Amino acid sequence: MGLGLISLTAPAVAAPNMVIVCHDGAQTGTGWEAIQFNVNGLNGHGGHPSDIIPPNTSIPGG
Repeated sequence: MGLGLISLTAPAVAAPNMVIVCHDGAQTGTGWEAIQFNVNGLNGHGGHPSDIIPPNTSIPGG
């Protein structure tokens, strides 16, 4: 249920050029967490196949 809530609210609260990603912290033991950063930081999440990245200005259709 938490992931669905994030996907419904994230685009409404994200500032322009900012993105909220549902990050899988399984490797660090932190579990799932919503993190917000500038879209320019998405390159670092390309190696995180489990992350949920919403459509944004850098990756339309996310």
